[in-house]
Amino acid sequence: IGKAVSHFARNLKYIDVTLSARGGDTGTHGKKEQKVEVTIHTLHNGIVRIEDTEDSLYAAIDLVCDKAERKLVRCKEKMIAKGRWHSHGGAHIEEDEAKAYMDELRYETKQVDKEEALAAQFAELNAQYPATVRRTKVVELDLMTVDEAIDAMEAVGHDFFVYRDAEADAVQVLYRRGAGGVGILKPVNRA
Repeated sequence: IGKAVSHFARNLKYIDVTLSARGGDTGTHGKKEQKVEVTIHTLHNGIVRIEDTEDSLYAAIDLVCDKAERKLVRCKEKMIAKGRWHSHGGAHIEEDEAKAYMDELRYETKQVDKEEALAAQFAELNAQYPATVRRTKVVELDLMTVDEAIDAMEAVGHDFFVYRDAEADAVQVLYRRGAGGVGILKPVNRA
């Protein structure tokens, strides 16, 4: 992963890498799968998320690296087009300088048996919440425009994105419409 993102090192905060296995000889049911999930936290462009599941861990890592590099290139091209790229038009940095920076970059790598982790998480949540709630997440809401929220939703790869609108200073939900395009939910209190 470090090599795949080294050209973007100055624009990254940190990277979370999660490796998980299920099925086969792991003691869980189903086909043997190796999953790699990467979340890249950038300085100015939000979060970029990539994941892949393969039979081999090495194959999954290789595919995730390729996807990460492509996503970061797309993100960089969009930001250059908008005049918001903070690296002198993407000038390359020296290899030694990139290595030194990457050494400082915080990598959080976890190996998790997915089935056991999910079972423990569900058991804890089921004890605290009704059976319909399966997961609770805390999200930090950044102040951004609708265009920035659309870019962030695409970078994360979800069909929705929760953000705080810069103009209204209110929480809004951006979502991908089934008929094409995007929509915005603007919550209001009942009278």
